[in-house]
Amino acid sequence: MKQNNSGAIGIFGGSFDPPHHGHLIVAEWAAVVLQLERVIFVPAGQHPFDKGQQASPAALRLQMVEAAVQEYPVFSTDQVELDREGPSFTVDTLEYFSQAYPGKKLYFLMGEDNLSELERWKNPQRIMELAILVVYNRAGRPAALKNWPQNRIILLDSPYIEISSSHIRHRIKSGLPVQSLVPTAVATIIRQAGLYI
Repeated sequence: MKQNNSGAIGIFGGSFDPPHHGHLIVAEWAAVVLQLERVIFVPAGQHPFDKGQQASPAALRLQMVEAAVQEYPVFSTDQVELDREGPSFTVDTLEYFSQAYPGKKLYFLMGEDNLSELERWKNPQRIMELAILVVYNRAGRPAALKNWPQNRIILLDSPYIEISSSHIRHRIKSGLPVQSLVPTAVATIIRQAGLYI
């Protein structure tokens, strides 16, 4: 069911290493259902939790995201986390956008796997004050709401798209094609930069 959110902004963070069609489907679905003015893709800087994986250079990840969203008028990018020194915390990013768009309602797009780890994040209560969480399906199972205030969480009934950046990286390393998984412009950057091989 569509909501009347004239002027609302969606914030979509992630490593985007690389961005793929799954990201675009979720963002477009949220934009339509929530009637968002725009969805801003925010490539992550230094992750506060060490996941043991070396990310591609920030400039290349930003270039791939810009290429991925170029055909979507409602989508844009912001490099606030890439410009920030030290670990990137979602609460700081949302503080930035609340100041950049005063009076605008903010929606933060996140996978249900991240919702299950929200209590480990910096100041989750403030995150929910700054934005409504829009939780999309990542693992083919319902999100665990735990004790979070349900009026600050929307479960996005988007298609479950079984595409992941890690799977794409693995396919490239294995010499397998990925043209059906990423936008053509992103595939071109990956090829020209020799990423993930």
